[in-house]
Amino acid sequence: MRARLQVIGTSHVEAIRRAADHDKVEVINLDQSETLAASAKTDLSEPLVETADFVFLAIGGVAPSIYGLIESDVPFSVGDAKAGQIPEGSRFFIAEQLMRDFLKYQQVVRYERIAQLVERYRSNATVACIAPPPPRGESRDRGSFMSPDPYVRLDTPGRFRNILDRGFTPPGLRKKLYDIDMALFRDFCCDLGVDLIEAPNSALDGLGLLDDDFSVGDPVHGNARYGALVINQMLGYLAQHGVTLRTEPSNGSGMGTAISDNAEEPGTNREQISGQADN
Repeated sequence: MRARLQVIGTSHVEAIRRAADHDKVEVINLDQSETLAASAKTDLSEPLVETADFVFLAIGGVAPSIYGLIESDVPFSVGDAKAGQIPEGSRFFIAEQLMRDFLKYQQVVRYERIAQLVERYRSNATVACIAPPPPRGESRDRGSFMSPDPYVRLDTPGRFRNILDRGFTPPGLRKKLYDIDMALFRDFCCDLGVDLIEAPNSALDGLGLLDDDFSVGDPVHGNARYGALVINQMLGYLAQHGVTLRTEPSNGSGMGTAISDNAEEPGTNREQISGQADN
């Protein structure tokens, strides 16, 4: 069986767009679509485009960085749920469950939007979610750490311009907030009955944050190399369902490839696809 693949989301889909062969993969950025109203006001229960066979959703996921990338006016740390103890140091302590509840509350609208799209498509397509990448780790080029990507509507560094002098949070705290958010997202996807594709391991550094080589240049978004890895994950997901992508002639020159010439192709081993039954 050959399938048509569609990726719908917000800023994180731009990495996939840059790496995709658009004869095979249709990418829709809800923030940039000229045919839609502002994404926060769009009625996602209405059809966006022709239904595909497989729909992958990559919506939101920057909340942990918004609240934990730049130091707060009162620097804080987050407790360990397993150890159940206050970490050492002078940082203000926040219990993990409290942070979990806070991040969950901050993303109610994100979850509602995803649920709308799942409801819209699941009767005619297989729907899965794509996890956002973790925030960037320690950069080798601190000067470019906050560089804005003109194709991503995150308003960086504008969002943080007035507080940049506080400096960045420790990498361990960024990873902690991402892990809490991902635990919430896994639970959400499980309750919704959809699979979740985790961030590809080969794009992460030793701490589990986004490696510089796979960063677009801002703190939270992947580049085309990252997008190529995610596309390979999606192809692996299709293979698990016994299907391949439909192939269409590309500019009359034969069949296209899954990854375009302007993206570096990753290794031949596809990253593991994480289904909810495994979590």
